Amino acid sequence: MFTVVIPLYNKEAFIEKAVNSVLKQTFKDFELIVVNDGSTDNSLDILQSLQDKRLKVISIPNQGVSVARNTGIRCARNDWICFLDADDWWECEFLETLNMTISLYPTNKIFGTGFSRIFPNESERYHHAILPAEGKCSIINYFEVIGSYYPPPINSSNIVIHKTLFELYGFFKPGQNNYEDHDLWLRLCVSERIVFCNKALSNYRKTEVNSASSAYYSANDFILYINTIKEVASKLNTSNKIYFRRYYNKFTLLVYIKNYSRYTNQQNLEVCRLLLSLLDGWSKFILRLLCWLPYKNVYVLLKKIKP
Repeated sequence: MFTVVIPLYNKEAFIEKAVNSVLKQTFKDFELIVVNDGSTDNSLDILQSLQDKRLKVISIPNQGVSVARNTGIRCARNDWICFLDADDWWECEFLETLNMTISLYPTNKIFGTGFSRIFPNESERYHHAILPAEGKCSIINYFEVIGSYYPPPINSSNIVIHKTLFELYGFFKPGQNNYEDHDLWLRLCVSERIVFCNKALSNYRKTEVNSASSAYYSANDFILYINTIKEVASKLNTSNKIYFRRYYNKFTLLVYIKNYSRYTNQQNLEVCRLLLSLLDGWSKFILRLLCWLPYKNVYVLLKKIKP
């Protein structure tokens, strides 16, 4: 039924909890593939101490999270692919709930559950007015959700995708370590709706120290994502274009402002060129200011401007 793919790179403090949360699922028809992406800590030793015939470990040279996930997908024996990051974990009914939901929506191919974001000192239940009521399931429009609220309703630890969609819309982009999941969700959701079961069954850890994207951030990741945004925007119907425009006008500008000082001059030129061809309204105006005002002055100005 399910293949669970866990990409692993130096998560010795968390990997045992992640793996055990899969092995303890009440629904038993699954295989678990952990792709060890060249870990240099004790992660692999911990994995080897966990004895279960459903657990398969594949070790590859370090190539990043996208390649690790793609490796797991291509090795999967089952039709439904679940992702779980190595520092996250599931509640024991995660797969059972998804199995029942799939039986209720047999023509759909993307499913997600409610989740909690786990911070160092607190947890936060993901919620949104557009989502189904607590404990209920329904079909949602990904672009409508992200158009009014960020983060998205799906992440790399609460989503299940039918394997055929990767052949249709592409895999994770090799070499992309930041926005790689958002990039794929956009491509999938141009033509596919998400069935969302609003039960808090996934726990998504949010700490800077454990964030692979923080460690591997590069301007190229952002450039790849902007190009996907432009490609997806050209394919959407009118209503979804409106939702999507709200999202990328805000999100891409904020990402650029946050990382502006980390780019080389050449990277700044390339990112600005792409964003100027994408953004409009206040977002485009603010971006143009960034071309000639000192960064700290733009930050002060942004605090005064209401979009």
